[in-house]
Amino acid sequence: MLGWLPELTTPGTLTGPTKKAEMTTCSRDDSRSRYQSAIDDEVVAIIAYTQLEDDRVIIDHTKTSAVMRGHGLAGQLTRFALKDLRARHQHVVAHCAYTRHYLDQHPEFADLL
Repeated sequence: MLGWLPELTTPGTLTGPTKKAEMTTCSRDDSRSRYQSAIDDEVVAIIAYTQLEDDRVIIDHTKTSAVMRGHGLAGQLTRFALKDLRARHQHVVAHCAYTRHYLDQHPEFADLL
């Protein structure tokens, strides 16, 4: 299903629970239309998006490396992405179930809808 993202289907050098969310670096990669979270330059979570021609961005999917699930990476990256979209005066169309749930649980981002 996500063959376009091999770095998340193989854990590489990550050791799991010893690598925590606070050790990650979040960034936006416009060339790949995604937000990403990395530990030691290895991508461990992504949010794929589609930029529409107006001020809307579709959040298509959120994916976290199997060995890194349960450490808050998806939430941390989602918060980063939403804050970035707000700063860029964009609105969110949440096709991703995780993003929809996150927005339901965090009304401080309601202005993005």
